[in-house]
Amino acid sequence: MKRTVAFLLGIFSCMFLFSCSSVQQEIEQTTLHGAVEYNITALYPLDFEYNLAMLESDGSRATLVNITWEYTEKWKTEIERYYGLLYGELDEEGRALLHRSRQAWDEYCAVTEEFNSHLSARYEATGGTRIAANQLKLFRDRAVELFMKCIQLGIATSKP
Repeated sequence: MKRTVAFLLGIFSCMFLFSCSSVQQEIEQTTLHGAVEYNITALYPLDFEYNLAMLESDGSRATLVNITWEYTEKWKTEIERYYGLLYGELDEEGRALLHRSRQAWDEYCAVTEEFNSHLSARYEATGGTRIAANQLKLFRDRAVELFMKCIQLGIATSKP
């Protein structure tokens, strides 16, 4: 059991560090917006909360999957928040383009979730935790992407 928890935490940590390194590279390209410098080299608050919840869990596969789905929902909430900020700031053409982007994203997510549900139902014993982690990463990456766009427009209020 302990080896499983350590293995899963290692996988999750590697995924987050990889994600954060790509965010760091993007930030390094645009570190200044006006007079405000953004330092986003650290993990996001939701990442810390997620990692803490995983460490404090009982380590069972079911618990790890449930925590992962819980934080996937939190990242979805962040996505909605950033869509709202962007829609409020963009002109008509920008809102139309964001709407098209969102439709394409929603379609991609729906098909991906359907595919993952199929895999999870069929192969739960071997890959359910990994599938949940992939879903988390998918929504986390989109939230970070939208956050970066908000930074570019000067409307980001806080990291997710």
